[in-house]
This record gives sequence, C-alpha cells and structure tokens, in this order.
Amino acid sequence: MFDKMKNFQIKEWILSLILLLMVTDVTILLNIPYLREIMVFICFTFVPGILIIHILKLNSLKFLKKIVLTVGLSVCFLIFMGLALNSLYPVIATPLSFWPIFITVNLTLMIFAIIAHHRNKNEFILSDFLNLKTNESEGSKLNSMLLLPFLFPVMAVIGTYFMNVTQNNIILMLMLFLIPAYVVAMVFLKDRTTSATYPVALSMIGLSLLLMHGLTSFHVMGRDVQFEFHFFNLALNNAYWNSIGDILQFNAYNSCLSVTILPVIFKVLSNMNSEYIFKIYYALIGTILPLILYIIFRKYFSRQNSFFAALIFIFQPYFIYFLGIARQEIALMFFLLALLVFYDDSMTKNIKKLLFVIFMISVVVSHYATAYVTFLVVIPILLFPFLKSVVKDRKHIKFTNFDVLAVILIFMAIWYVFVAGSQYTAASDTLNAASIGAGGVDVTSQKDIKVLAVFGMGLTSIPNAISVIVNDLIIFIMGLGFLSIIWNYKSCKNRIKSSYIMGMIMSPLVLTLPLILPNLSIIYDIQRLFLQLVVFLGPLFLIGMGFITRKLKIQNLKPVIILVLIISLFSCSTYLTYHFSGISYSPYYEYNGSLRDEHFIYDQELSSAAWIQNNSIQNSSVLSDSIEFSRLLLANNNFSTINANRSNSNYFVYLGFANVNEGIMYPKAEFPENIEKFPNLFINKSRVYDNGGSRVLYGPVTIS
Repeated sequence: MFDKMKNFQIKEWILSLILLLMVTDVTILLNIPYLREIMVFICFTFVPGILIIHILKLNSLKFLKKIVLTVGLSVCFLIFMGLALNSLYPVIATPLSFWPIFITVNLTLMIFAIIAHHRNKNEFILSDFLNLKTNESEGSKLNSMLLLPFLFPVMAVIGTYFMNVTQNNIILMLMLFLIPAYVVAMVFLKDRTTSATYPVALSMIGLSLLLMHGLTSFHVMGRDVQFEFHFFNLALNNAYWNSIGDILQFNAYNSCLSVTILPVIFKVLSNMNSEYIFKIYYALIGTILPLILYIIFRKYFSRQNSFFAALIFIFQPYFIYFLGIARQEIALMFFLLALLVFYDDSMTKNIKKLLFVIFMISVVVSHYATAYVTFLVVIPILLFPFLKSVVKDRKHIKFTNFDVLAVILIFMAIWYVFVAGSQYTAASDTLNAASIGAGGVDVTSQKDIKVLAVFGMGLTSIPNAISVIVNDLIIFIMGLGFLSIIWNYKSCKNRIKSSYIMGMIMSPLVLTLPLILPNLSIIYDIQRLFLQLVVFLGPLFLIGMGFITRKLKIQNLKPVIILVLIISLFSCSTYLTYHFSGISYSPYYEYNGSLRDEHFIYDQELSSAAWIQNNSIQNSSVLSDSIEFSRLLLANNNFSTINANRSNSNYFVYLGFANVNEGIMYPKAEFPENIEKFPNLFINKSRVYDNGGSRVLYGPVTIS
C-alpha cells in the first residue's frame, strides 16, 4: 500500500488530504473522545501548511525542512484566520465560537486544496515530495539509536503522573539519567548512528523535557502562563478577542495572539480540557524549535556539531520552562523560521521574501518582547548589503531588503498603534526603565539576581555556584568564538554567509544589554534573551571550542569536552545539582521543593479560590503571599500580596497548601519565611473556609 501511495499524483494526494479533513470533521461533529483531540491536532497543524507549501511550489525542499515549515505555516494560518474572523465583530456577534471557526477553516482549506491542485497538476509525485531517500551505507547502522529516544516522552508522561499522584519520582529520575547517557552513546557510536537519528533525538529529548514541566500538576504550571491562560479564557468565554483586556497592568499579554486566538481555535475545534491545550498541544509544537536550529546549523557544521549546538538550546532552563511562557515559544518558533527562510538557498527570491515577511509579522503578533529582540538582531542583517555597498562602492548602492523592511515596519506601526496599544506601552516602559538604569541612578536593588550571578555575585548555594561556573564557561567559549570570527573574518566568510556572520556578531552585543542596562533584565530575563540568541551563539560556541582545542592541540578531545559541558548544563537546568547536594528545589521530582510550592497547584487550592469567587463581598479584595496569585487568577479573583500597604478594612486572606501544611509564607517568590512572622494576617480573622489543603480567612487587615 505504501509503495502505491509513493506514486500518487497531485489529484490522489489532495484527495487524501481532503479525506483526512473530512474524517477530522466527523470526529469533531460526533465528539468522539480522544480521537477528536488527536485528529484535530494532526489535521490542523499539518494540512494547512502542506497545502501552502504546494501552492508556493516548494515541493523539492528536504523532508525535515518541509516538516518545520508545515507546522509553522499551519500555526500562522490558524492565528491569522482567527484574527480575520474576529475582525467581523459585531457583524458576527461571536466570531470565535464553534460554527464560524469550523465553517471558515473547512472552506479555506478546500480553496487551498483547489489552488494547490491547479498549481501542481502536471509536476507532482508523492515520493519526490516526501524526499525520504536514504543512503544505502546507512542500512547497516544501529536502528536502536533511532528508536530509543521515543521512550523519553513516554517516561515523562508516566513519571509525572506517578509524581503527581503518589510522589514517586523513580521514573522521572531514570529518564533524567538516560537522556545524558543516550547523548554520550550517540557521540561514541557516531559512525554507527544514522543521519535521521540526530533530528529524532533532538525532538524527543525536547518533548520529554517539555512534558516533564507541562504535566507536573494537573493545572497550568508557571508564572506568565497564568496570565496567558486568563486572557485565553477571556477570549474563549466571550467568543471574541478584545484587544483591551480586563487586567490593566497585564494587558500586553492579552495582545499576544499566540495565547489568545490560537488556543481558542484549538479549544473550539478539539474540545480538549483547556489547560491541556497549553500542556500538550504547545509541547508538541515546541518540539520543532530544536529541529529548526539543527537545520540552520547543519548548513555550516557537521551533524554532530549541529546536534551539540541544538542541545545547548534544549538544555536551557527556559526551554524546559517553555510551557510557562507559551507566547514566547510560538514567537520564537516564527523567529527561527524567518531566519531559516532567510538563509535558505533552495527557494526563489520572491518566495523567500514572502515567507520571511509572514514569519516576521507572526513574531510581532505573538510576543512583544521577542519581537523587540528580533528587530535588534535582524535589522542590521537586513541592512548589511546596503551598508556594505555604501562602504565599498558608493556608485552602485544596493537597496536590497528595503522592501521587506518597509512592509514589516508598516505592519508594526499599524499593529502597535491601532490594535495592540498595550504592547506599545510595554515597549515605552522598557525604554524608560532602561534609560533610568543607564543614567547613573542606583538600581542595584532592582537588578535581576541572574545578572549579578553572571559575575559570581549573589550566590546562595553550591549548586547555584556550579550553575554559574558552567554557564560562564559556555559564555566564555562563545566569547572566544566571537573574537575568532572578528579576527578571521575573511576566511570565515568563505564558509559562512556574511549575513549569518553579522548575526553572530550582533547577538553577543545584544546579550550584553542587560549588563549595561540592568533594568532591562527586570522586564526580559537574561536567560530568555540567551535562549532566543542561541541560533547565533551556538555556532560561536562551536567555533570557540575549535579555537581552544586547536591551540592546545587536543582536537580529538573536542567532542568529549563539549559533552562534559553540555551534560553539566543539563544537570544544572534540571536541578540535579541541587538534588545531589541534598537541597529540595525542583518542581518536577521533589515533593517538597521550593519551586514546587509555587508552581504545583492542588485541587484544594482551586476549590478555596473558587469559594472566594462565589462568595465575594462587594469592595472586598483578596490578600495572599506572592506565589498564590496563580490559584486566585485561575478562579478569576482580584488579589493583592502581603507586601502591599493596606489600610484597615475587610479582606479575604487566602492561604494555599504551603501556607497551611508547611507553615511558610512567600513574601517574595523563592524566599520562604515562617508564617508566624505575619501575625496581622490572623488577628481578628474568622476562618470562613477550610478544606485541609487550603484555607480562607475574613476580617480587617493592617499591613505596614
């Protein structure tokens, strides 16, 4: 049957895609449990992108590149289809409800199918499109290395379930030992490892770490994601996305279509539990990010080195934490896809420009901060041909990329001024904060502790010190790579595109901004900035390591040294260094870890938060410590922290699991204090609700 499918012409192939769409529609309309959720994800994260690739006649692209472009274009299609539907309000009172979305997505895909058939009717064979040809020499290589990483996501699912229900961490710990062991095996069995193993390993390792975070707790995990989930629910309940949210200071979140319109479409079509849209769908989408990096790196480096550079991305704390910052995950996917297209040599010039503009615009509507960093890096790259011509040949100045830049800047102006004004405000606040930090004002108390830690200051434990040493070593090696690129520019540009070298030069400069302007790190964590720039910093690491091993004449030890650093990075990012130091810290496999107190949400906590919502008294607010906001926000409560200055009046005092059962409060996240230090929370209070895992008090509060 598969041999017959390989010979499909465009007609049979398009009919197969339409059949998949129809089967998905049946599962939706009949609401078939599990099958509906699975089919919706498969259909709507692949079919739109496949059809767009056919329309653009990109059938000859390599298979892996097709996969990542397919997912990226499909997600882009869903976002802008939803935005177009939403713009029909109030002609359609509920544009993001089931029938408008269902009818629109089906009609649009049918139109795409007709156009795709018309443009490819004389030159399409499925086997050529799939492009799965393998080298005969790989037939004798180890298939076990290709299959083994599929075990990791399974272990993540089972392990988090056991940890959630029984506090048994054996499976998770085994997974965290097997992943580095597998990476070591891949290095030493390089000659017996197939070329397909590298991308498969990257995607499965990435998925397992994303699921480890996402499936910890039966509720959404993280800080930012609580606000993302709140604004998603706002759009879902209204069946309409209003660019003006309901929490003024967090309205910039509401303007991110990646966490409002996109999950609403997934929810409406799949009917999956809303929290698991963020936990599972976003985890699956996130697996393509390391693949995009691998493709970009592979253009200039060997398979093994590209694998190493992509692992630096996967083993970053904020990659593991991606499902807690979902808007950045989607925006970063579009950013990487834009660069993938920009540096591609197999597409025509006009197609490259079109896709680049689409993905850059998608970054803008997905996450404001990622967009700002994107343009800091990308604008010099786009202007590079112009600047080069000005310096070298003033008579023939090139205005290459000016059309692309103009379209993107015009869209940004329209978006930020007329649609997402709150994001423009966020940008202004960022610039104001940065200018204060640069003006000589003492901002030491405001500096992100991670910025101080880069210099070895503010360290609180041995694991913390180990993490700083490992990360600083990697950054130091990247710095050597940066200097090597500058010093050997003429020879480097023969192997690497000049525009890519420009990105490698710009990225370290952008990374230093939080060190020069410390207030920036309050708004955009330096580790999140590092994660976005790995697309250029990863190659600098490889070049820097090559420089060191050549100078020391130990080139044969280069893979081993890289392995040691990467596995050390993995141990730090997964908090294994804390675990083996006897410090309970991890939210994933430590029952009493301090991060688990904040991120793990118990059902009892939500029950008491819902009780407050259902029994609220006019003009009464809710007081809690700094980590309980997630529980209260899930129940749609207004809240204040115990640090806020309050006059004598009646408040609900919300106590979560850590407050009630561990006797600790978090006036600041990650800094627990004995609950007895806050007597004013309990004086003259009545206990109005108690379910054993959470408690609600009511009465006057004076906090000074």
